[in-house]
Amino acid sequence: MNEIPAYFTGNLTHEPQLSLTSDGRPGANVRVAVTPRRYNAESAKHEDGVTTFVDATVWGAQAESVAHSLRRGDRIIVQGRWVTRLFTTLASPLR
Repeated sequence: MNEIPAYFTGNLTHEPQLSLTSDGRPGANVRVAVTPRRYNAESAKHEDGVTTFVDATVWGAQAESVAHSLRRGDRIIVQGRWVTRLFTTLASPLR
């Protein structure tokens, strides 16, 4: 797995989902909508870019805190490690 530092600001799209691992460790899953905003000098206005939806998992006591204190629509700052995974499918590609 390739991990890189990640830091971004966005809004929660759903309520945090708290669950426990088989050994009892708490984890909370969240989905964050991140929309870049830039200033357009020609129109003299700020413009929103394309929204990216990011799934994140929080572990331990912080997961319990997130699940109990954050709600859909809340603006949050996410800091962590971006982890990418490669998935393959058994189906043949569409032609």
